[in-house]
Amino acid sequence: MGIPAREHVRQVQEYVRAHLSEQIAVAEIAQTLGLNASYLNTCYRTQTGESVSGCIRRMKIGRAAELLRGTEHSLAEICAMLGYFDQSHFSRTFRSVTGMTPGRYRAQFGARNCL
Repeated sequence: MGIPAREHVRQVQEYVRAHLSEQIAVAEIAQTLGLNASYLNTCYRTQTGESVSGCIRRMKIGRAAELLRGTEHSLAEICAMLGYFDQSHFSRTFRSVTGMTPGRYRAQFGARNCL
């Protein structure tokens, strides 16, 4: 009997958390887990309702939001910390997940605005 699907979900999320500072590909995660990428994505989506790439995006943008709220790191520094090499791509991704640009997010939720 194989590993339960929920264990694959845990393994994916653990892998993503451990590699947030890198570019992460679904195929890379699948290979690490000894699984076919298509199978892993189907299994993950069935269990969570989102794709593995959606998980990667959500977790990276979640970390970016934490950094925007709690640090003075520049947007370029945050991009580099999370494995994004194109700041405009990062900004578009951030906006698609949060509904606002990174600059607006920091202006609204940054530490200086929470006194």
